[in-house]
Amino acid sequence: MEQSDNQILINVNEITNPNKMVQIIELLSFKLDLKTISSYAKDNNLSYNGAKNFRNKIEIGGVNFVCDNIEKNNLPF
Repeated sequence: MEQSDNQILINVNEITNPNKMVQIIELLSFKLDLKTISSYAKDNNLSYNGAKNFRNKIEIGGVNFVCDNIEKNNLPF
């Protein structure tokens, strides 16, 4: 990993330590303010179905997360 002025370049093929990969995912989750649908609904006083049907969702590892200010990802991964 190279780092310069709050930017980081990650070559995922070079990371062999699973703990480092988890830390990267946690950091990105924090920066994106990812929340599960139920957590998002609870934090924003919405019903579960309201959050599920009317908020932008992304799926990571089979789990749906709500992420404001993100557009639908049409990439196949």
